[in-house]
Amino acid sequence: MKKYKRVYKFAIALLLLVNLWIIIGIISFTAETKSFSNKSLVPEEVDFVMTINSKKLIKELLVDVLFNTELDKSSAELFIPKEGEVTNRLGADITSEVVVFYDNWQGNSAQGLLFNLSNQADFDRYQSSEEHTIKNSNSKYGVIINLDEGSPGKARSHYTNLANRIINSEKKDGQAAHAQPMLNLAYRGEGDQYLNDLSLNLNIEKETIFIEGKGKLKDSAIAQSFIQNALHLPISEKYFQLQTSEIPEDAMKYLTNFLSKLGVTIPHIKSMQILVYGVTIGEINGSMAVLPNLDCVLRLDDKIQIDSLMKDLNPYYRDLVNFEKQHITLGDVVYHYTQVSENEIHIGVTEKPKYTAKEIKPHYSMNGYPSTILEIEGKGFIAGFIKMMPPVKLSKQFLEEVEHFNIHAEQAGDSLEIKGEISIREEKFMTVEIAKYGLLLFN
Repeated sequence: MKKYKRVYKFAIALLLLVNLWIIIGIISFTAETKSFSNKSLVPEEVDFVMTINSKKLIKELLVDVLFNTELDKSSAELFIPKEGEVTNRLGADITSEVVVFYDNWQGNSAQGLLFNLSNQADFDRYQSSEEHTIKNSNSKYGVIINLDEGSPGKARSHYTNLANRIINSEKKDGQAAHAQPMLNLAYRGEGDQYLNDLSLNLNIEKETIFIEGKGKLKDSAIAQSFIQNALHLPISEKYFQLQTSEIPEDAMKYLTNFLSKLGVTIPHIKSMQILVYGVTIGEINGSMAVLPNLDCVLRLDDKIQIDSLMKDLNPYYRDLVNFEKQHITLGDVVYHYTQVSENEIHIGVTEKPKYTAKEIKPHYSMNGYPSTILEIEGKGFIAGFIKMMPPVKLSKQFLEEVEHFNIHAEQAGDSLEIKGEISIREEKFMTVEIAKYGLLLFN
């Protein structure tokens, strides 16, 4: 019996190697060498462009799968095409650079894909919704642009013209394709927005994702160092921390609209620190509610009195407030509120948090344990059901492998400089774990 198991495992491994070496052959012999990036075909006015260096990414994955890690039987089988499996053939050369873009024109948004063609006939046969999808190609490139449902005819005409411009563009001098990172995010922005001309690079090496980038701040966003009362970090409890030194206008408008429904009006938030411990699924007045377990300190532009704020709550919510003990009960979660200083307030699940006054440079950061975001609590059937949903369960399993997460953006002159590292356990390889997560999620 052991003999047959060994033979079976060997056959699985051999089949995996054959599939991977076929891909290596495709990369080595059919991928054309290019001097410039496909990104240069996309007009500069497009809002958001993501460039994926597929060749570099696939090669890194293959090296890790073949030489650097030992796959168990179930993991190895993920990389083997299932018998009778049918894949929608787009005619795309998956070993060449892929460009994903997003644009908004006169309130109409569109998402696009630009790639090298491996088979023109397959691309022509690819089935798509004619009403919401624009297709265009030549002998080298294919473009697909998806419009929102209900987009007017003028939006379709605009994006049809954009697809034509991309296909008929000539590559501009620029960064050589082979020197590009695995992934680049480019955001153009507008002059009146908080951050413009953002370029963010991402590379994977062994167990770590490295992030580096830079964006230009608008003049009014350039700030000085300030003093803020910062929450002490938990010693025994896992957390995911977010810190911001300036709330962009769009985010502030969303928050203001949300608070106005509660009957609350607050000054502009200058900075904040949030510690997330998970979420609780519960009920409020018979309706399901997703309640974050968190502590946060908000620093505002003007003085604020938290007691007066709570007394101004919408009558629908005022009965949930215990003014004497300074807390509000939503479902199974009790949120305490505290006046920290004349322009700082605390709201969270910790009754008496500790703070330290710190001088803080203008920055943004995320660090800690991202798996805590999917730490779901709750007594009812719905909470148990959500925990077992494949996207939630698989995402939590993947995030639990992350041992180090730190993304930091700090003001430098009129720019915001971004650096980050995300690492999983040392004996694991990031490319393999991401591939396994994706294959499990979409199988």
